[in-house]
Amino acid sequence: MKPIPIIIVVIAVAAITGSVLLFTPSTPVIQPSDFRVEYARTGGIAGMNEKFVIDADGTASFTSNIRKPLKEKLDAAVFDDLKGFISRNIDKVPATAIKATPGAADYFTYTMTVKANGKAYEFSWVDEGAAQTKIPETLNLIQSRVVIVQESLIK
Repeated sequence: MKPIPIIIVVIAVAAITGSVLLFTPSTPVIQPSDFRVEYARTGGIAGMNEKFVIDADGTASFTSNIRKPLKEKLDAAVFDDLKGFISRNIDKVPATAIKATPGAADYFTYTMTVKANGKAYEFSWVDEGAAQTKIPETLNLIQSRVVIVQESLIK
């Protein structure tokens, strides 16, 4: 039996179903406007209120009630690495809203909103020692990457 060329199969499928099946890469392709991170840390004994935002064009801004604000463009390699890491891993984080154990004191509350892969994700949690439940490991990894970038800018 002679093999059927792939183009004939695609045409046949299109004729039968009225649509063409297109193959997409397994790694998400991120459009420039399809990425944003908002990370906030509030609370603690000093009553901190900090927000770090990374926009789709790689511009990062930081505001704080204690530290100096900033706004600057991230190095392209740093931005691409962070964007790729988050985009590959964000779907692995379960919906997260972790509250503090009753009676807990002197802890930080974190929120993160991520726009990636055509979706929006929202997470909120507290320091591990004050948390009612375990914080998902992938969320810890994403938070670590974001904080490393944040702290490298405001040093």
